[in-house]
Amino acid sequence: MNNHEWEDIDSDQFVISYELLALLKWIVEHDTDRMKKMIARALSNGLDSRLQRAKAEQELSSTNDEIHSIMIDFLVLLETCLAQAMNEQLVKKVVEHNLMPTIDHIDTQACDSATVRASVVSATNKNSTDNSVQHRQDTLYKELLKRWKPDKNYQIN
Repeated sequence: MNNHEWEDIDSDQFVISYELLALLKWIVEHDTDRMKKMIARALSNGLDSRLQRAKAEQELSSTNDEIHSIMIDFLVLLETCLAQAMNEQLVKKVVEHNLMPTIDHIDTQACDSATVRASVVSATNKNSTDNSVQHRQDTLYKELLKRWKPDKNYQIN
């Protein structure tokens, strides 16, 4: 998300993705200790003195636009970090399941990356007693076929 995406939205509102809300809920429920440590580290690394100066200079009377901008910047950072972490996690699963050669054989003109991604996620999350490469490939292909919506203009050889 870029700041210009927010220009059309009422200045009193902003949108948070479901994934980001789930992350925030998870942090609140499971990682409060690390959050407290991060806040303590921020205070000891200069945030405390900055807050003191702000109080002294009456800078706490920030405008709604400034507050809105700070919140958006923070949420965009969280969203970006979450997307990167999800992508890294998916790549790790693909490597662990030896699916790279299978994915390389998928025609990207016939099947968009979102469909491939959703299929890979579903295939790698399925629990099975058969961990053979062939079974993993078959599972990926089945998931891909479930999600694939061929374009009528695409010609298959």
